Amino acid sequence: EVQTFLESLFEEKHYMPIYLALMTGMRQGEVLGLRWDSIDLDQRILSVQQQLKIKEVLNGQGRYELTNVLKTPTSYRTISLDEETILL
Repeated sequence: EVQTFLESLFEEKHYMPIYLALMTGMRQGEVLGLRWDSIDLDQRILSVQQQLKIKEVLNGQGRYELTNVLKTPTSYRTISLDEETILL
């Protein structure tokens, strides 16, 4: 079912964040907090060290901040990336 869902989204602009969340177990804020320097393609790993977090909501508009404070101490982690993810 996950594969079918991902195939239906392949051409969508949000495909990669959704793919990463589903295939790595990362939380939404962790995926959105990724930067290129968090990813090492040669070593095939990504490092979760920060997240994008809603700071406040005013009139239905969210204000966000990039923070290195994650939900739990074990949220700071290194995730191995498979060949398919690297090729995306």
